Amino acid sequence: MENSPLKLRKVIFWVLPFSVFPLIASAYEPSTTHAALTQEIIRLFNASGNKQYSIADTDEHIVTQGSIDEDAGARPLHHFYDPVRHQGLTSGISFSSAPQWAGDTMGQTGIVDSVFAGTFKSYFSGDKDYSWERGVYE
Repeated sequence: MENSPLKLRKVIFWVLPFSVFPLIASAYEPSTTHAALTQEIIRLFNASGNKQYSIADTDEHIVTQGSIDEDAGARPLHHFYDPVRHQGLTSGISFSSAPQWAGDTMGQTGIVDSVFAGTFKSYFSGDKDYSWERGVYE
């Protein structure tokens, strides 16, 4: 049978790094990483050969700014998806999954704008709406 000091060392060796990791974790900056990824995606899309649907150089800035703005505030908490349970991030509070968030125009617009959407304001008038439906509308 294993003695307890050796068992304690094994526990410390395996548990300690995983309990400290969140304190030293970092993420990519949206203004640099997402901008570079978006510009590369635009370049690859335009290189596909279909000139009718290519993204103009004048629109590249708008698309890049949209990818940066998508990660403002608490919006990144909706970017997760568990394909086994078909749910988003759950850490005490449940957030919508990435596929749900992509199609949630009312949720992305915000409470105030979504209450008046279609009556006092245009349905796609929210400046924080990056949903699939908004993209198709635009």
